[in-house]
Amino acid sequence: MLRRSSWAWALLLLAKSAGAREPSPSGAEQPQPSDETGLHPFTDGTFNGQVRSYFMATQNDAALRDWYSLALGGSLAYHTAPVWGLGMGARLYAVREVVGNSDATDSVTDRPSRYELGLYDVQDPKATEFGLLGEAYVDFLQGPHSAWLGRHRLETPLFNPQDGRMIPTLAQGIGYSGRFESGLNLQAAYVTHVSPRGSDAFFRVDNSLGKYPVGRNTDGTLSDYAGNTDSLGLAIGSLGYEDERLQIHVWDYFAENVFNVMYSDAFVSIPSEPFTWRFGAQYFMSWKVGDGGNPDPSRAFVDQHVARGFGGQIQARTKAKWSVTANYNRITDEGRFLFPREWGREPLFVFQKRERSEGSGDLHAVSFELAKLWDFAARGRLRTQLGYGQYYRPDPTEPALNKYAMPSLWQANLDSTYYFGGALTGLNVEFLVVYKGQLRDSANDNPNFVLNKVDMSHWNVIANYEF
Repeated sequence: MLRRSSWAWALLLLAKSAGAREPSPSGAEQPQPSDETGLHPFTDGTFNGQVRSYFMATQNDAALRDWYSLALGGSLAYHTAPVWGLGMGARLYAVREVVGNSDATDSVTDRPSRYELGLYDVQDPKATEFGLLGEAYVDFLQGPHSAWLGRHRLETPLFNPQDGRMIPTLAQGIGYSGRFESGLNLQAAYVTHVSPRGSDAFFRVDNSLGKYPVGRNTDGTLSDYAGNTDSLGLAIGSLGYEDERLQIHVWDYFAENVFNVMYSDAFVSIPSEPFTWRFGAQYFMSWKVGDGGNPDPSRAFVDQHVARGFGGQIQARTKAKWSVTANYNRITDEGRFLFPREWGREPLFVFQKRERSEGSGDLHAVSFELAKLWDFAARGRLRTQLGYGQYYRPDPTEPALNKYAMPSLWQANLDSTYYFGGALTGLNVEFLVVYKGQLRDSANDNPNFVLNKVDMSHWNVIANYEF
């Protein structure tokens, strides 16, 4: 764990990496290449990194508290040159709050911020400056096969970096992926430890649950699975097929003694004039494994037997890089769809930034998006997305199908990112504004159902420089 000293150390490393390598003294012994590539694993390794600034602000209704925060941070990575396909890599992350009130609580509800706190250590609101050795691994790349062992960035539909703050979710374990000329692709991983987004440490898989708000059991009592879950780890596997027009993927997530989640999607593209059409379908299902994490139902992560859902998507794209997308998702009333938020964000078609459906049952949701990409050649590119969605849930007072007491709501997003070109290549700036309003007066005038959930606006300005 790295605290105050880590910030200066990280900046020093970032500055050092930007400079050229010093030449070897004349006559000094030169490192010898290690394989037929002629590269030496360490002296011919590569540095890369990112510097990120993140301003975030939330405006709540009436007498409820507003929050804001400006964070500055980044990461520095090094990867050795490959030797017979083998390499090693590491990445150090660091973050600090420049100004803000992310650690404040609302005086009416005594609740903390929902979004700003996630920029820093979610377990310690006062810890607004820290670092993390988030990646440290051995990897192998040979033809269509790749594998890794150690701390790594793992990208899957449900377990993913959810990199919308300062330090992403990261995994520790072992993984493999293969892509073949036939169009088939395979992926498998076994995860033993997790560093949830906004954490300064790795935790065993079972102890990583409950680092974020735990919500309610189906009987309305406060969930008590944090620190009380028992699991040997998480196994992930997938089988997929892709060609120019068809994509099919099936994923399985097996958390020993807790749950099994199956997720599948399929997409078909049909070129035509003036649009290229894309049709998508989703199906997902989860069920309890063992005792759901604990033999005491009040301390189990899963206290129900099954949940399932499905979705559909239609998209039209033009050669001028406009696109229009319509989405629908349904989670049935059999139970709440659960997947640890500490491990990633769900890939439902109706997902919008700052809105999740995990924890809901008997959900009907629709969303629409209009997007455009402008290409200014050497000057850069601008991508803008305008989204709108409606999310109908059971009443917040019905915990059996509403884990986090979320009201039914509508949400509008404007998300615009400029990718600079020329001398500023590597820099991009994103502006995201979100508004959420309640549907059917579902918040029942209860400030606990309103704060950071509805009748609120949320503002973000993010600058990233990658080198």
